[in-house]
Amino acid sequence: MNLELAPALGRLSIVALMAAIAAPPARAQDCLDSGLNDDPPPLPTFDPVQDGDDLQNAIDAGVLWPSPFVVAVEPGTYDPITIFADAFPNGLLVYSTGGAYDLDTGLPRTTIQGTGTGPVIEIIGSFFESPLIRIGWAVDAHPADWQGFRITGGFVFDPTTGGAGIRATVHTGSLQVRGCYVEENESSQIAGGVYLRDCVDVLFAYNEIRHNRTAVLGLYVPIPVRGAGLYQVRGNLLLIANQIHHNTFGTVVIGYPLEPARQGGGVASSMVSFLSSSVTLCTNVIHDNDASEGGGVWIDQVAHSSVGEAHLEANRVHDNLPWAPKVFPPGQLIDGGFRGGGIFVRGESTDIKGPGVARVRLYNNRVRDNVAENPGFVATAVDDVGGGAYVEYIIRKNDEVELEGNALWRNETPLAGGGAFLDWSDVGPGQILQNTLAWNVLEPGGLGGGLYLTSSTVFDGSSNVMFNNTVPGSTGNAVDWFAEFGVLDDMRFSQMPSYSGAGSDIFGPGTNENDFADPLLFPQDPHLTGEPLMPSPCINSGEPTLPEDIVVDIDNNPRSIDWPGAPGVGTDRGADEFVAFKRGNANADFSLDISDALFILNYLFAGGPAPVCPDAADVNDDGNLDISDPIMLLNYLFPSMGGPPIVIPEPFTICSADPTLDTLETGIGTPWF
Repeated sequence: MNLELAPALGRLSIVALMAAIAAPPARAQDCLDSGLNDDPPPLPTFDPVQDGDDLQNAIDAGVLWPSPFVVAVEPGTYDPITIFADAFPNGLLVYSTGGAYDLDTGLPRTTIQGTGTGPVIEIIGSFFESPLIRIGWAVDAHPADWQGFRITGGFVFDPTTGGAGIRATVHTGSLQVRGCYVEENESSQIAGGVYLRDCVDVLFAYNEIRHNRTAVLGLYVPIPVRGAGLYQVRGNLLLIANQIHHNTFGTVVIGYPLEPARQGGGVASSMVSFLSSSVTLCTNVIHDNDASEGGGVWIDQVAHSSVGEAHLEANRVHDNLPWAPKVFPPGQLIDGGFRGGGIFVRGESTDIKGPGVARVRLYNNRVRDNVAENPGFVATAVDDVGGGAYVEYIIRKNDEVELEGNALWRNETPLAGGGAFLDWSDVGPGQILQNTLAWNVLEPGGLGGGLYLTSSTVFDGSSNVMFNNTVPGSTGNAVDWFAEFGVLDDMRFSQMPSYSGAGSDIFGPGTNENDFADPLLFPQDPHLTGEPLMPSPCINSGEPTLPEDIVVDIDNNPRSIDWPGAPGVGTDRGADEFVAFKRGNANADFSLDISDALFILNYLFAGGPAPVCPDAADVNDDGNLDISDPIMLLNYLFPSMGGPPIVIPEPFTICSADPTLDTLETGIGTPWF
């Protein structure tokens, strides 16, 4: 089963991240692998820097070095550093020999400590070609093997810039940051933790960005306040397997006639440019941040005669909240509104006939328990919508907006789109395929508990699940979905309530293979109920032909799996390919006998094939595959005379889902646990 990461407050919460991102979709696995270094770090050019040494001097010794300059840093506490990228024409690597933290004690090992008068690490590039700058090292996904730094104690007062932890500007080469903890830094207006401006090629992988704050003084200029954790302005950014959490905008307002919006509590990206820019997030965990727009992620993308791309895949975005100041004047205006509790995306290409292209792609993300709710401001834009996600896009010519394979559940907002609020316009269309929107909540009178589509939205939709959302006092399809008049529709092969009442009927002509029955998705038993076996009507009922992008589901299960209880030719609807299993049937031959025990032993000790469903081989349901599993199965198959009966944990008597949380993959897409 998939381990859903709980809010993590401890120093070493990044350890839990590694369990949470087990077995991502194949393309996301490629992304994970690309975030790691291939080999151990190279030997330092000179002796390692020791506690008490001047780290800045050690770095400056490599100015104009004829080969890549390598600085190894032993455990200790060091002063802030500034790196002029052009001074290292062959590249620079700075890494720690002992890592940022002692994982056994939770105490810091290697810290670069800010002085409260500027960023902790500043990287200054130029418009000339810059080299590769690397901070930290990671050859393995486990934090015990990381060789980065604790970066803390920075403060930036300048309201036009930020990055109290790490600031990198105008870097035309590559910048890579791995294995670092950017924490407890503060700025006055933007980018409490990390600020990246006009950086051509940036990779942040296997880091933790947490407990950073911005807009802490209320002394900022009246422009938007962005990126409490990380803020990118133009350039190209790749975020892989980071945990970004508990970043905040503080609780202070200044009371300008128009209060600036708070945008992107975890990650903010502004790609308004004549040059191609991109932001890619895969396998990150983004939680417990706050903002008025985009509590977890905020992206503003405008492409002028260029290509702008935002790609979010296999991320977990959860428990992000609206920004809530302590006090503010009655009737105070705020720029924008409260929308996109988990994810906010807004953009367009301005070239109607030219080469400009804008792309937004959300694949296989888990978005849950986020909230978008105005605490009492007077909003100047659409407000109290998009509890899980808000996507506003002007789609032109070759632009692409795609929501595929996402699960959005238990998100909340007062008015519309508890799961997602979509406002797409112009020629379109966008794609809404294989998503699950369930258990999202609106206030009484709200519309579209799962999904809300504005009148201008143009889309192609298939094989979605929209059920079990809540709007107190309401009935009919608007509890789960609502489309304003004028929506250009095509929703087929989906599991959703039939149309009734005001708005547009997005089913279009005929039934389009839709099913209006309850899909039997319950939190306690998410896919299968009852005995004898009762399959969900979602099983094998999706569209048989799918785009190449979503040939695997949210748990990396290939689509079009034949389920023993309901064989068919279609894929399963929604974000998950539902695969039940029976404990003990390790070789998946639909029978339980000695061959299953031998299969496990062969896998454990003779290099045999891995079980298709590891949970089926976990006979004692302890979350591990080891010698105790075949022993228990053999004791069950060949009981000793007079011995106690062997009870194998369910699902054993029937084929069903695993009720136990562990890190083993069952093949059951169960984001609701």
